[in-house]
Amino acid sequence: MNRKAIDMLWNFSEAEGRGGRRVRLDAVEATIYLTLLKKEPYIVAYAELAADAFDSKSKTGALASYIGRLRRKLGKRRILTVTHRGYRLAGS
Repeated sequence: MNRKAIDMLWNFSEAEGRGGRRVRLDAVEATIYLTLLKKEPYIVAYAELAADAFDSKSKTGALASYIGRLRRKLGKRRILTVTHRGYRLAGS
């Protein structure tokens, strides 16, 4: 687990956003981001992220909305979509 993931575990309601500024994350955003950090550099399947964030594999539509919110807060290029598979962090 990298340093950002460890920092996030200690203070899961904040993350480093665009330009190095700290941004507030709600519980679902933090759960999604932590899952991506813990699984880095691998692709995390849509169903796995939805199950972690919502306790349901069927909420992939809601997951896309939260990914969009995270991209606005963290930077559009931070989270990449891997078509028909899931998401991964950029640079992974």
